[in-house]
Order: sequence, then structure tokens, then C-alpha cells
Amino acid sequence: MNNRFESFEQAKENGIKYSLLVGRRQPMHQAHLKTIAKNMESGLIPIIVIGSSNTAIKQDSSDDGLFDPIRNPLTPEQQREQIKRVFPDKVEGKDYVITEFPDLGNNELWCRGLVEKLHGEVEIKGKHPELTGKTMFHFIGKPEDAVSLGEGGEKFEYAWEKIFDELKFPALVDTPHADVDINLSATKLRGLDMNNLSATDRALFADADYIIELANKARAENPSKDALNSAKTPVTLLDLSLQRLEREKHISTAQIISAPPAR
Repeated sequence: MNNRFESFEQAKENGIKYSLLVGRRQPMHQAHLKTIAKNMESGLIPIIVIGSSNTAIKQDSSDDGLFDPIRNPLTPEQQREQIKRVFPDKVEGKDYVITEFPDLGNNELWCRGLVEKLHGEVEIKGKHPELTGKTMFHFIGKPEDAVSLGEGGEKFEYAWEKIFDELKFPALVDTPHADVDINLSATKLRGLDMNNLSATDRALFADADYIIELANKARAENPSKDALNSAKTPVTLLDLSLQRLEREKHISTAQIISAPPAR
């Protein structure tokens, strides 16, 4: 089988039925939404991987030191709900599949672990089928993510691409969406005041209402909400980060507020 595809049609001609879409989506924005929709429209079934799914509640070694609620304020459960709300007319297990995969602290281990997961670890309609040979990795390439990995006459533009090629795991590197700003980043969205979004910023979210609801709920449930409100701290996705820290690491907002500044 060809390990690098130029189009969805070429992939399907080579027996591909599933596309692997890995992302943190913290939160999901329009580029994430359009990528999943494009895969659905292609006739492939997207396997939507919730990346960086590490949680401090689980005590397995894969999560040691890799739980990062600042960059990942949404829990895996909230991520799943986010995806379902964005595609209300699609049926999980039929039109798409959701699974999770944590950070492992090593790119090569991560790539190999992701491919290994396709050997019967992804649940589809209550079963765990063998997905290797039927699945490709779909990636939207950005110029700033590319690296020079020329070796033995081969040119690999992305670090993961070289590892997947060694594993003979097929991939399609796609072009960015023409109608979405190439610089759109979830990092920017995490810092926005959820209760004072402009129409332009609101449109960047895949589901602004859900994220606003989550952030305000987290603020309302925070025992230190009065201190945050008195300081006129805007409601942002940081409120979800604080909630995860309290629930999963037992570090309260009060402890954070009273901690001496780092030197």
C-alpha cells in the first residue's frame, strides 16, 4: 500500500475506510470543525482522537508529569460533548468514532502507541475491530510546523511523518482551509473573556455557547469566585483549568491566589 496519499479518492482506492484525526481542540474552533466535516464528506469515517487526554485522576505511569490543565482546560468528557454538539445530526459509532490518547512525553513513542491503538483498542459499535490497513492519518499542514528531515533521498516535512513512514502507516497531508485564517489558534480563544465576546471572536468557536456555559459554570462553582469577581477577573477557559486543578490535583484557587510569586 502507498504510504502517502495526495487525495481522499486515492486513499479510498487503496482500501482506506477510516481517517485518524488527532487534536487537542481546547477549545474546538472553525478549522477543527471543517477538518472533521471534510473527512465526513469524503466518505471516510473519522476516528476523532482526543489528544492530550491525560488526567491526574488516573494513576497510570503514562500521565506522570504530563497533566497540563492550563493548555487543556476541557476534560475528555467535555471534549466528547463538544464534538457531539457540533455534529448533532451525526451518529457516533456510525458517522464518526471518538477515542482518547494521552501525551507520552516522546514523539516516537506517541506515534507508535497511536498506531498500536488501532490493533483492536478502538471501540466501534460495541466491537474492537482491527483497523490497520484500513486507516490513514489526516493532517492539515502548516508551514511553521514543517521541519527539514531529508534522509536517504526521502524528504519528510513533519517529525511524525518520518516515524509513520517507518511504520508503513499511511497519511494524507492536506492544505489549510481557504476560508479559515491559517493563524487561528485555540491558544487565543482560551484567553478571551467569555462574557464579552465580539461577534467576530464568537464566530471563531465551533460552539461558543457550550464553551461559555462551561466557563461560567466553573466560575459559579469555584469557592473563590467572590475573590475572582472582586478582582474583576474575566471569565475565561482558565476557570475550567482552575476547576480541573481543584478536582484532579486538589489544588484550590485560594491556594494559587495566596501562593508567593515565583522567582
